[in-house]
Amino acid sequence: MRTTVAVAAAALVAVCAASAAPKPRLTGAMDVAVANDGSLLIGDASDRVFRFRRGRLTVAATIKFPVEVGIDPRGGFAVVNDETRIRRVDPRGRVTTLARGLAQITALAFDPDGNIYFSELVGRVRRLDRATGAITTVAESGLNRPHGLVVAGDRLFVADTFNDRVVSIELATGAVTTAATGFVQPVDVDRGPDGTVYVADFGNNRLARIDAGSPVTVARLIGVNSVWVRGGAVYVTERIFPRVRRVDLATGAVRTIVGGL
Repeated sequence: MRTTVAVAAAALVAVCAASAAPKPRLTGAMDVAVANDGSLLIGDASDRVFRFRRGRLTVAATIKFPVEVGIDPRGGFAVVNDETRIRRVDPRGRVTTLARGLAQITALAFDPDGNIYFSELVGRVRRLDRATGAITTVAESGLNRPHGLVVAGDRLFVADTFNDRVVSIELATGAVTTAATGFVQPVDVDRGPDGTVYVADFGNNRLARIDAGSPVTVARLIGVNSVWVRGGAVYVTERIFPRVRRVDLATGAVRTIVGGL
């Protein structure tokens, strides 16, 4: 009888301890990406990358200062770690370092072959070769603290943040041309399936799209910090709020997916 009571008591203590454990929560959502399975991957100021799926927030990886998340076409994802390293998290959650000792990385993007393009605050865009690990410079002229970027065929669109514009870089030659002006500190870009480029226009507190070389407001947000296009919507983070929001491209409606405020 005493053994039965002791076992029951131990089980009750375990249940109470589990229920008392704090649930994961966003403290400062820095970046968001949509994985191939539809889940959201969120780089958070708590030194964690969260996964949000079916209403549940879990920890996908613990990595210091994960300012940017990119989806690997081979599966898994990559993270800018503490602005100096690029790390990959495979589908089983194992973390490996792809590059280290870099100069204030601000963003990364994969191409379809698994090569990584990344921007550095010093004013250049570089490429990490998937097969060899070699790093080469794609462009380093005329850029002023570039941030977000996205591969679009033979070109790369980059938020040229302190030049208040989005540029297009020809990957074969490194030639930089202006794709659109009229922004105030644009910090991220993504490209929709129809070719439309969407921009986190941080200084103007809006999500915008590029139309014939000019920005068009899609939605008003507060300090929009990252953008990711998926399934008729744009997912965004706002720099001062611990949340991820969804902007419906058909209606312009904005709603919070995960987080507060």
